[in-house]
Amino acid sequence: MSYKTEGRQKVFNLMRVRASRTRKASAHPRSSSEPLKRVELASVRQVLGLIPVPHALIGGHAVSILGHPRTTSDIDVLVAPSDLEAAVQALEAKGGKRGSPLTIGGITMVMPGEEEIDLVSPGEAWVQDAIAGAVSTPHGRVASRPWIVLMKMWASRGLQEDTDMLYMIKAMSPAERRETKRLFRQWLPSDQEDLAQMLDLARYV
Repeated sequence: MSYKTEGRQKVFNLMRVRASRTRKASAHPRSSSEPLKRVELASVRQVLGLIPVPHALIGGHAVSILGHPRTTSDIDVLVAPSDLEAAVQALEAKGGKRGSPLTIGGITMVMPGEEEIDLVSPGEAWVQDAIAGAVSTPHGRVASRPWIVLMKMWASRGLQEDTDMLYMIKAMSPAERRETKRLFRQWLPSDQEDLAQMLDLARYV
């Protein structure tokens, strides 16, 4: 599901320009974003505590926890297809309503107060491994940086996904970079060239 390399090159060029222009500014995020971040992460802890099956936080909140604070309008949680219905029923027991199905697999749940939770459940062979590889944080189980990069490359939905990948790579240790390359060799071999460009682009941030 990733972009063809030639089509993605335009995005890489744009990101390289943006990264070089905003390098200093990105090192000093606005303090006004911190109260919002605390409120969002408190909500994340509560939501993850409601899901009784193995899971991993992904999406914008995971990116925030693992190195690049940003706002997002919903909470994305990865669950295996075999566990999806149990997760849905657990949220329904807390007042959640079933919303629209997700194009990549899963469903949106609308909780009281209109908070949306995307239960992401792709029918991909790597899903169980991604959940098993989640890291424990004070906010709950969060997908690791290598897995977040792989999932975002797989989803390939635009500039925000690419920006998230870039900042996850920037925050990686050498061991995490090696693990990312290994995961791509195993699960997304056709996207290894795109990953190499992302690894190079991270130097500009």
